[in-house]
Formats: sequence, C-alpha cells, structure tokens
Amino acid sequence: MADTATQHHDHHAATPAPPATPPTDEVDFTVSGMDCASCVAHVEKAARSVPGVRDVNVSLARGRAVVNMDPATTDPQRVADAITDSGYPAAPELHAHVNAEEQRVHEHAAHAESWFRRAIIAIALWLPVELLHWILLLTSGAHAVHAGAERTAVPAHLWMHWLALITSTIAIVYVGWAFYVSAWRALLRRTTNMDTLIAMGASVAYLYSLVAFIGYLAGWWRQLPDLYFMESTGLLALISLGHWLEARARTAAGSAIRELLNLAPATALRVAADEKTEEVPVADIHVRDRVLVRPGDRIPIDGLVIDGRSSVDESMITGESMPVLRQVGDSVIGGTLNSDGRLIVRVTRVGS
Repeated sequence: MADTATQHHDHHAATPAPPATPPTDEVDFTVSGMDCASCVAHVEKAARSVPGVRDVNVSLARGRAVVNMDPATTDPQRVADAITDSGYPAAPELHAHVNAEEQRVHEHAAHAESWFRRAIIAIALWLPVELLHWILLLTSGAHAVHAGAERTAVPAHLWMHWLALITSTIAIVYVGWAFYVSAWRALLRRTTNMDTLIAMGASVAYLYSLVAFIGYLAGWWRQLPDLYFMESTGLLALISLGHWLEARARTAAGSAIRELLNLAPATALRVAADEKTEEVPVADIHVRDRVLVRPGDRIPIDGLVIDGRSSVDESMITGESMPVLRQVGDSVIGGTLNSDGRLIVRVTRVGS
C-alpha cells in the first residue's frame, strides 16, 4: 500500500500540469473589430500596457495578435481582457489554432459580404442621381448660354434636389451606420480611427446641404446655395467599396492560410518515454515532445530531426520540386511529406 501511494505521489510529481502558455512564451489572440492601422496601434498599446508583456505583433489582415509574455507575471486572459477593454474583443487561442483560423475565415467572409451589400446599395443610390444631375446641369448651362443669360442655380430642377436629399438620407442611415458606430466606439475610448474622418465628412456635407435646402425653401435667401447631398452619398459609396475590396483580400488570405493548414495531418504518433508510440491529436502535442514520422506520412508539426534519415518533399513551402535530404540535426516543417525513411522529430513549434 505504501509502495502504491509512493508511486501515485511520484506519478503526480513527475507529470507537470498542462502549461497555461506555450513554452516559447508566445500566445496567439483572435482580435475582432480592427479596420485600419490606427486600430492595430491601439491593440498593440493595450497589450503592451499589461505588465509582463515583452513584445506584440498584430496582423490586421488575419485579425490576429501574437504576444510574447512572461508567464510568471501575467497570463493570456489578462492580456485578452486588456485588449477587449480597449474596444477590440480578443480571446487567447492557445492550442485551438486550426479552429480559430477557420473561425477567422468565416468572420472575414461575413464581414466582406456585409460591406459588399453596403457598397452596392450606396452606388445604386449615388451613381444614377449623379449622372442625372450632370445631364441636367449641362443641359441647363447650354440653354443659358444660348439665351445669353447668366448661369444660375437650378431651382427649375427643384425635384432633382429632393431626389438627392432622399437618396442621401437613405445612404446616411443604412450605409453610414457602420461608420458612425465605429467612430462612436473610438470616441468612447477617447481616440479616433479612419471611420471617424469618414463619418465627419459625410455628416458635415449632408447637414450643411440640409440646412441650406430648408433655408431656401423657407425663403431665408433668394438663391439656392450649392448643395452636397450627392457628395455625401458618393463618399460613403466609394469608401464602402474600398472596405469591401480590403475585406475580400483579407478573406482570400485567410482561405489560403486555411488550405495550407489543412495539408498538415490531424493526428501524430507521439513517442513516450518508454519508446512506445501513441496516436494523439496534433492539438495535444507540446514543444519538446517526440513524434514518429513513417515513410509516406506528412510531418505533423515543425521540429528537429533527432533520429533517422529521409528525403522530404518541401515543395508546398519552397516550390522546389525535388525532395531534400533531412537527417539528425536538420529542421523539418509541418505539412511537408516524408518520402522514404523513418524519422523521429523533436517538436520545436506547436500549431498556435
């Protein structure tokens, strides 16, 4: 009984608890709501404000932050809370890297679709009215020159301004809503972003034109001032189109990354201390674990060859069509194909 208790105690003493952070002290975070370089700067600033954070690398295209931290003085959730409090919801990925990448791709696709709808509606509200305005303006100008009269504003086409007012109002409410929400959130954090400028420009053009138009209808002034309803709509349309193009590129990049990740196998043969192998999910592999790679198998994870010799097809990474020799001391990359030999690899980097 005493021997059993001693063995039980030794077993728990010899088996460390799963680390809260990877041994490299680097933790990946999924970050939502970033739209521009200013957002990236705010996320970096929020993460660096946490004691124990050494370095921060934020990717706007992937909606991801890699934080190098001291696990003795901080933890991933504390960093995630700091980023979230700055206005950008964040969560540590830890070992859920593949699932997190798929989630990011899904979010980016939905984000691109929403901006596509806004861009289409804004262009439909702006472009036909703008073309009609110029046709009427040119027609009125030619008539004025022919009559020898001075070219004036367009009270003869007052319905045109009513049409511009209606379409601009729809654009401000539906398309501009996303810009106003983003600008308001930035204001609550006592900062600004790209959407702050867009919201201000569209609002000033619209409100000035509205006051000028109402004043003309009320008889405050005799001549109709220049109105900028269509400029407000056009601004929202073009910026929404730019957001959609950016979101589409981000989605394409995320899809390419997911396809690359899918090349890596979902399981690995981990070599235990007694040299027995067990098949485990790649997500359960930790740095410094040993894995067995049989001939014809894909290497499941990045590592260093500690036993064996084989040719490895690395064309997915380097583009080189010929397999390269890998032996003791050489590095191998997860997802590459082991051709003809048996390798034992010590893990140097996990999926996250």
